[in-house]
Amino acid sequence: MDITYGTALGNGQLDASTSVPGTLVYTPSTGTVLSVGTHTLDVSFIPDDSANYTTASATALINVTQATPTIIWKNPANIIYGTALGDTQLDAIS
Repeated sequence: MDITYGTALGNGQLDASTSVPGTLVYTPSTGTVLSVGTHTLDVSFIPDDSANYTTASATALINVTQATPTIIWKNPANIIYGTALGDTQLDAIS
């Protein structure tokens, strides 16, 4: 599974399910922003009925790809031939 850098982990990535009631605990947790590269997601399951079910765990790999920055640059006003370009024309921001 791939996500783009800057995407916080959420329900789209941390979506394990079980056949019995209990609690799923994810590492890293919801809201974490991972760096570019391949990462391992871990989930631990704690059953509500611990008399009949054991804890369980699983892992999944996630790949974080590079983000593409946005450049904002409005069209500059016309200039007269021979006028040097300056901060007024070269004012792009990212």
